[in-house]
Order: sequence, then structure tokens, then C-alpha cells
Amino acid sequence: MALDGQPYSHRKWLITAYIIAGLLVFIAFLIADFPYAETASALLVPYQLKLVYQAEHLAAPLGARLEDVQLISFARGSDEVLLRSSNLELTPTLASLFFGEPGVAVRADIYDGKLSATIRRRGDIADVNFSLSDLKLGESPALRQLVESFSGDISGAGSAELHGSEALANTVRLTLVGDGLALRVIHGAPVVHLGSVAGQLRLDGAVLTVERLSAHGGDVELNGGGVIRLAPALQNSTVELKLYLHPSASGHAHFGLFFSLLPHPPAEGPYYISGFLASPSIN
Repeated sequence: MALDGQPYSHRKWLITAYIIAGLLVFIAFLIADFPYAETASALLVPYQLKLVYQAEHLAAPLGARLEDVQLISFARGSDEVLLRSSNLELTPTLASLFFGEPGVAVRADIYDGKLSATIRRRGDIADVNFSLSDLKLGESPALRQLVESFSGDISGAGSAELHGSEALANTVRLTLVGDGLALRVIHGAPVVHLGSVAGQLRLDGAVLTVERLSAHGGDVELNGGGVIRLAPALQNSTVELKLYLHPSASGHAHFGLFFSLLPHPPAEGPYYISGFLASPSIN
């Protein structure tokens, strides 16, 4: 049977094609008009954070690209830059596009590496899943408070549950791996080569639990864990760590004097580290 001289099956496919084209046009308008940066800012404001950037461009096939971005905390009454990125891409989640549920995927260049994250709002709670790739933290302001220099690549993945202004209810789970890590604690001191490092961390409010920490392939084989109670100024945080150290041949060559000053030889058991993070005591 034919309608208007065309087979029914041909008309059906033609109508389907029109519907698909219409949907694509509708989605294209949604994408073009979607408030990318505003959505990201709305997700951050309850946590006393904001995004500041110099330029915004549409990014193919979906999303926006922000240039010269700063993530700023205003929790203490004045702006404090937490992260900088030369290039940050935002993509709305499908639930955000079609149902108005706040959500955005983020990809950013930070510390010469990559950060990827998905942020979704659930009432007053933000659920975050993230991954880190090849970060070089030598220029991290927080790390520079503790050591004179730091090199190597850090990667990892984790999740977070953020509760707005109720910082003590926040939780973070994080698995980290490091490659070629080395640090110099103070000016003039020798560089400590840590080699490959792996860690399992859990943050509950201001309490960071080091569930597992290990290092191998450097100056020392290390295993341990413990608790760090974080303070607003990182150097004022307090630590309670239990570490097992086994120096390698290079460790003995470079730090033999240091090991001789420890409370007991490394082979005799763990070391207990406590006190302020910037100047702990070893027992």
C-alpha cells in the first residue's frame, strides 16, 4: 500500500529521520545555551569555593573551555587561591541537561598533569568522583610549607562527599601512586630518593587517616600508617605515625649518619613519629 505515491516504509524512515534531526537541533540549542561556568559555580558556592577565569569558549562536541582558571576559597573571609589551571573543560551531565539536576564533569590541566572529576549535587551534599594523572607537585604552595623541594609524578583516584559549610562532615577516599619521587627537606640537605610510593588515605572532617603507605626502589624501603590531624595552617597539623624503615645501599651511603642518630637501628622495629607536622619527634 502507498500513501501519496510513497511506500509506507519509506515514509516511516523519513519521519524518523526528521524526529532525530529535530532532537539533534534541540540538543544543540541546549548545549549552546547551557550555563557551564554558572553551573560549576553553583555547585561550589555552598562549600565556600568559587571559580574565577579570564575567558570562556565552546568546546566541541559538548561543553565549554575556560582559560586561566583559579579555584578560590573564601571560607576565612578573604580569597585564598587553592588551584590554578591554564585550561579547564566543563561538560554537563545528562541529568543536568534534561532534568535540571546540578551536575558537571571537569577536566583540568594542573601541576603539569591532568585532573578529571564528576560533581553531582544531592540536596545539600556534593558527590565527587575524581582521578589524577602525572601531577608534579613541586610548585604546590602547601607542600612548599613542609619541604624545600619535591619532584616526581603523582597519580591517583578517589571519591568525596562534601557537606557544604559543615566541613567536619566531609569525607574523602583516595588512592595515590607516585613514581620517581624525591625531596629535599631543608636547604643544603641531601635529596631523599623515595622511588615508587603507594598510599591509601581517608579524610573524615579534619582527620586524615593514612591507612597504608609504602615506598620502594629508593634510599629506603618504607611501610606504615597513622593519623594526621589537619590544621588551617598545614605546618601546624599534628601527626601520629608508625613507620618501618629499611635503608637500601644508597640510603646507607647517603644517610648513614642520620640512621645512626635514630632511637634504635632500623632493623629493631618501627619508629613512632608524633608532634607538629613541620617538626615532629621520632621515638
